[in-house]
Amino acid sequence: MQLLFFGRFSDIATSGPVDLPDRVIDIQTLTAWLSEKYEGFEDLVNRAGSRIALNKEIIHSNALVTNSDEIAFMSALSGG
Repeated sequence: MQLLFFGRFSDIATSGPVDLPDRVIDIQTLTAWLSEKYEGFEDLVNRAGSRIALNKEIIHSNALVTNSDEIAFMSALSGG
């Protein structure tokens, strides 16, 4: 799986390919696994404006994932 982190996510996590543990089967379990690895990840993913894209499409609910997917975590952007 290719994980991409943008905005504030890139401050706490590193983008790149990963092999998922067997227990990671969907976005919910992926987020829980990443929250164990990276301090502050859970708070950031639950913050208003944060988005998750599965294979370049923003998702709004839980979805199944596989090792061939690309997942992007994006924090809210501030304009200026």
